Amino acid sequence: MERRTFLLGLFGGLAAAPAIIAAASSVEAAPAPEAASPLPLSEADLEALQADWAQAVAVPGPARRRVRRGARRVGRTARRTRRVMRRRGY
Repeated sequence: MERRTFLLGLFGGLAAAPAIIAAASSVEAAPAPEAASPLPLSEADLEALQADWAQAVAVPGPARRRVRRGARRVGRTARRTRRVMRRRGY
């Protein structure tokens, strides 16, 4: 990395820091908006929402298999890592 580029980035970051801090503190001081009360949902509405969510993405068969295979592989790796970490006492 060139020295000039490094120094320019360093000084630019130092110059921008006070503005970022001032913007963050003004957001924290702002009053929180009133939260709306949630609408009550019936059992039928919940089932319909779950069904819609489950069928929201139409993935063709081969792509679905690839996604599921990847998810299984990640799960296997996580289980194996947990088992090894437990054995070694981490």
